[in-house]
Amino acid sequence: MKYARGFINLQKHIFPQQYEQFMPTLVLHFGRNQYFKRRRGAVLLPHEEQEVIKFVLQKVGADSSMDFDKYEEHIN
Repeated sequence: MKYARGFINLQKHIFPQQYEQFMPTLVLHFGRNQYFKRRRGAVLLPHEEQEVIKFVLQKVGADSSMDFDKYEEHIN
């Protein structure tokens, strides 16, 4: 299974106004501490969570086809 790790680069490529909507939406979804753990790559992101993040990117008007910081293959 392909997991993503981190999305700091996503933050660098969206406008500040988009990030002002992106971050609070994901903090409500994951919780504050869990959001920051996921953002910096301390927690692996399964496909479902990747889809949530891409959906929120799309919702705020950013390019939802951007890649996460890293990807890893793991056996589930």
